[in-house]
Amino acid sequence: MSTPYPPRYVPTLTEVVKFPDPNAVPLNPGPASSGLEVDAVTRDVLQAVAPLLEQRWRQMARALLEQQLDAQMPDLKRHLEAAVRQALDEALARRQDRDGS
Repeated sequence: MSTPYPPRYVPTLTEVVKFPDPNAVPLNPGPASSGLEVDAVTRDVLQAVAPLLEQRWRQMARALLEQQLDAQMPDLKRHLEAAVRQALDEALARRQDRDGS
């Protein structure tokens, strides 16, 4: 008889998770954990992730702009066609005035 195996999608426990002792005394930050140190760590983390954040922001902005442009494209085409038609009508009218005079 074969040993049954769990399905592939069932996760397996790979490490033991230990919960903190509820009776333990909480650690108080010492003088080394001053506000200046927190500020320095915060600045370092922000500098480290800034290029990734900027790249993702640019990707999101590009996608949003493309969506807005796609939505506006029919109106833009209509306005362009109207401007070209008006310019052509004016040019033909001037030509007729010049040729008719």
